[in-house]
Amino acid sequence: MISCDSQIYADLKAEFASFAKALSENETKVLSKLNSVQGNAVNIGG
Repeated sequence: MISCDSQIYADLKAEFASFAKALSENETKVLSKLNSVQGNAVNIGG
């Protein structure tokens, strides 16, 4: 079972490696875009 789990982990790691690299390389750009679309804070009384 351990070898199966480690193989699944290795497969997932390989599958998402390029995506993780792209996110890491563009972190500042992604955060800037997210922050620019948030708008103003609103008090909802909670």
